[in-house]
Amino acid sequence: MNTPTTLPAFDAALATLRARGVAVRRLLGTAHASRAARAASVNVAEAVVRDGGTRLLARVVGQETYRVTVVIGAGFMCSCPDHNRVGPCKHVLAVANRYLVNYARPEWTRLTEGRAALVAALDAVSDEGEDEGWEDPHPEDRAEAIALARAEFGPLY
Repeated sequence: MNTPTTLPAFDAALATLRARGVAVRRLLGTAHASRAARAASVNVAEAVVRDGGTRLLARVVGQETYRVTVVIGAGFMCSCPDHNRVGPCKHVLAVANRYLVNYARPEWTRLTEGRAALVAALDAVSDEGEDEGWEDPHPEDRAEAIALARAEFGPLY
């Protein structure tokens, strides 16, 4: 996972992740109540997130083994006989829920914490000495602070 290095990049990544989360929750909301309840017991044996977080591929194991694909915001497919009979099957729901719990939430936390750290570093650089009417007699200190922030977070702008 690439970490954004600017505030606009963090904001864009968070907006994209938020939109994907809404799309996945919308998919979960279309499910028949009994299927949604049964999805909790589904064993998602393998799952990967591809195409920048937009495609979920999984292998679900129970009495049979099924292949599940979810393209966030675009559609889903499962090799089970119940696929799309009355909305998404329990296997699709299980994979979508696993995406939210195991990928989207940790990624959201990582991005929000990274953004907060970048804001704190920028604030530290821009606020340095402000309270004392500091006129920046040592611009090399500011340059050093910016260099440290860049070393930790990459380009700031």
